[in-house]
Amino acid sequence: MAKKGSGTVRGRSAGSTVQRAREALTLGNSHKGTLEDRWPAGLLDGTAVKVQILSDNLPGQIDRLTQQKAGTTAVQLEGQRGADEASAMRFALARGKADTAILKEAGSGSRVDPRVAAQVLAAIDAMTGAAAAHPAEFTAAGVLPKDVEAIGRRRVQVSEAKDTQVERKVGRKLGTRERNRLQAEIEEAIDRISAAGVLHYTLHDPRPDLAAAFRGLVEHAPRVASDEPETPSEPAAPAVPGAATP
Repeated sequence: MAKKGSGTVRGRSAGSTVQRAREALTLGNSHKGTLEDRWPAGLLDGTAVKVQILSDNLPGQIDRLTQQKAGTTAVQLEGQRGADEASAMRFALARGKADTAILKEAGSGSRVDPRVAAQVLAAIDAMTGAAAAHPAEFTAAGVLPKDVEAIGRRRVQVSEAKDTQVERKVGRKLGTRERNRLQAEIEEAIDRISAAGVLHYTLHDPRPDLAAAFRGLVEHAPRVASDEPETPSEPAAPAVPGAATP
């Protein structure tokens, strides 16, 4: 039975989930280019935000300074990615000889501070707005609809991180039910990251070390008062200490 105010999900403490999720995100981001088509859009970025929220709500971790710092970190991470992606698209447009007026409309020449979410959002909006107004010109310059869709998804992540930061600044503490729901979502994300890595590095690019690392995210995770047994990778005969050999 879970202790009051802490709770467990799948027999694991929130602290264990946070630790494993960080390991999963490190592995997932390292192999994102290979595996991301197996995941729902935004899985890694969304999970990173959820992990930080859950981490902020671990026992003894609830304080305004920690929450503000964590919120700022998430905004800076997403902001940097958004700024980099908008910059890459402007670079491609310029090298693709897009019209100067279109470049300006897409944000060329504007300064963007990746630490300021409002500026990053404005840069992304300028890019997507120009793409909607000049689709043929964007395609001719080599900037495809899938690129525009990708930066549109990034906008969602930047906006969510910004909203989360605001939430943390008021020092809102999650209740047990909400914290358990968040933990369950993170556990599901760990499952998806693990399964993608095991499948790819077993079937398509056989690398036993990587397959084992992804499998280890779920198979060797410690449990707390768990009712669901882990299924071992290979069945093994139990050792009986002191047993006589026939």
